Amino acid sequence: MRSLETEDTGATRIEKIYSLIGQCRLGVHDISRVERDALNDLPRFNMPFELGLFLGARRFGTRSQSRKLCLVLEAEKYRYQKFLSDIAGQDIRQHGNEPARAVGAVRDWLATSRPKAAKPLPGGAAIMKHYAEFEASLPEMLRKAELDSGEVGFFDRANFMDEFIRQRAAHAL
Repeated sequence: MRSLETEDTGATRIEKIYSLIGQCRLGVHDISRVERDALNDLPRFNMPFELGLFLGARRFGTRSQSRKLCLVLEAEKYRYQKFLSDIAGQDIRQHGNEPARAVGAVRDWLATSRPKAAKPLPGGAAIMKHYAEFEASLPEMLRKAELDSGEVGFFDRANFMDEFIRQRAAHAL
């Protein structure tokens, strides 16, 4: 979740985060990025903070909020206990800083969050393959849209992904 996904300069970033959390039934929180930055020699704790807000909404919110489900990802097993020990005892998935493992963990979690009658999700390896295909097609999509890669924001990228998925589905028929 990113508060920059919504474009309302009249709303504070925290209000945008509250709104996004309020709307989401599912939340994926990767708390692994706690390296110190070069400028301040301090880590950023936005993701653990947002996880706390999500868990608070689940615990203290309305009945629909109490049905929220979340996946917590971390790079190393038990490392989070050094900087966020209050969540000890939760089933946190490790990805070892490997994108394919992170994608696989999210895919497996989403598969358990779906109705039993739902069509199976593609496996993690297939998702990574499709993503690589999307990345390979993106420069041509940008060229056709007359966009430079530096001009592509979240909404543009999401729209390009949606277009790519539709084209794949049309070719599969």
